[in-house]
Amino acid sequence: MSKSSKNKKPDSKGSKQEAGKNDLQKKVVRLAKKRSSIFIYKIGRFIIRRFGHKYFRLYINDKTNLNLKGRFIIAPVHRSNLDAPLLNSCSNRRINSLAKIAMFKSRFSLRLSAIIGCIPLDRDTSDRQGMELALEVLERDEPLMLFPEGLRSKGVKVEKIFGGCAFLAIKANAPVVPIGIYGTQEPMPPKKKFPKRGFVSIEVGDVIYPPKKISKATRDEMTEKIHSEMQRLLDLAHENSTGRKNKTGRKQKKNN
Repeated sequence: MSKSSKNKKPDSKGSKQEAGKNDLQKKVVRLAKKRSSIFIYKIGRFIIRRFGHKYFRLYINDKTNLNLKGRFIIAPVHRSNLDAPLLNSCSNRRINSLAKIAMFKSRFSLRLSAIIGCIPLDRDTSDRQGMELALEVLERDEPLMLFPEGLRSKGVKVEKIFGGCAFLAIKANAPVVPIGIYGTQEPMPPKKKFPKRGFVSIEVGDVIYPPKKISKATRDEMTEKIHSEMQRLLDLAHENSTGRKNKTGRKQKKNN
């Protein structure tokens, strides 16, 4: 054994950070399973349905594929922090989701994120534990939401998407429901605390079933299929949202 290998010290800082992240993920899962968390989730969903849908003038083409039985993955475009709560409110099922680990910094944000079914995922590393927890959700025949683009994007172009969505779908044999959503970015851009009114349009796509064999080729093929469908649905949502906004603007101008 060389002197360099003898003198090399273990990365204790990295090990502690990894252990802390794993403990956080396990704690979030425990909190999410509590009856009180499920009860608060249902109350929040009712409030968004009762008031949020009218406030944001929400349009959705069809809710059927948001209420499938068994396991499935919801794969929407990501433009605003409004995306997840509005989509959750359109389903009668409790939807779990992958969320950046920064959302779990304070005790309040940790509890809130657990209530809405978020699983912390470290985007800066290969977070094996986070992906395993996501698989466990699907194996319990529960729905899972993840944003294939990763970070929030702008405009009407779907950015390059990661292969994690296709990987989970193939690994868990879970169908994917691609979604286009437009009109959330203007009411609540980054760093804005309270949203203003808007014209939110959601286009829910047809189910994409995963191939039976897992390989890089099948994963890449499914990833491309998800991407193209997300783009098609975003185009439809954009057209609907801007059309309704322009129509309302013309009416107001005419009345004035």
